[in-house]
Amino acid sequence: MWWTVFSDQYWLWIFEIFLLGLASWAVLMDLREKLRIWREQRTEEVVVALKPSRANNQGRRFHLVYGFISVIAVQLVSSSEAGKGYRVFVILLDLAALMYLAYFNRWFQTRVARLVSWWEQS
Repeated sequence: MWWTVFSDQYWLWIFEIFLLGLASWAVLMDLREKLRIWREQRTEEVVVALKPSRANNQGRRFHLVYGFISVIAVQLVSSSEAGKGYRVFVILLDLAALMYLAYFNRWFQTRVARLVSWWEQS
């Protein structure tokens, strides 16, 4: 029937593909930025790499984003019957991807900082 497209067996895997796709995209964007900086340094031009200053508040925001999204991801996988037998692996994979995005990927951190500052101003 047509309503089976709303079942867990489809939406859990769509969520997983989206999350891992986002992490893969963030890795590519981070590598692209590092490659750009490396190329500029090879031309022997003086390049000043400005690191965006993060307020003390900003670190807490990344903890909050990681915590919020990880709770949602763990609950989705835990409550679904679609990942039965693979739940621990999928949860660990999700948490590792989210930890990388929230703490180690500058591209994602910049997007989160922009989103949070836009949300606070409106």
